[in-house]
Amino acid sequence: MKIHFYWGEVLDYFEHLVSERDIFLNPERHDGLLSDDESFSRSKRYFWAITTLKELDLSISDNLLQIRRLLDARAPVTIEKLRKAELEDARSCLEIRYKEIEGVATKLREKRQEAGDLRDGVRLIRSSPHLFSLDILILTPHSCLAPVPLSRVALQPD
Repeated sequence: MKIHFYWGEVLDYFEHLVSERDIFLNPERHDGLLSDDESFSRSKRYFWAITTLKELDLSISDNLLQIRRLLDARAPVTIEKLRKAELEDARSCLEIRYKEIEGVATKLREKRQEAGDLRDGVRLIRSSPHLFSLDILILTPHSCLAPVPLSRVALQPD
């Protein structure tokens, strides 16, 4: 049964496509995540990843259901008795594969969430650039900020 291998390949592909985990080590690339190019290539990539991962989630869930049914199925009593050790080994191997595929399914769901977060971040910054300055304010250490009386703060209506 090589299905776990193929699902692992799919996960590796999306890990590469959507991964922005160590981008914080490169400030220029990190800041580049806050915007998109004129053709919205980053947003399109995230949208494609989200919709594809949604469909893959259905497929991998079906695979897991099929494996669970195989694990729960039993042969006629006489065959179960005659081949007890053989069937137990097969079920044990299948249970291991089930858990591996289940782990991949979880990681693919996390990758879908990550792609959604990245897409929403690009969309949020593009549609509300004033929020970027709020992010800077929130992330700036208090020692670098001068106190500002509330009467001088202009509040924007929602």
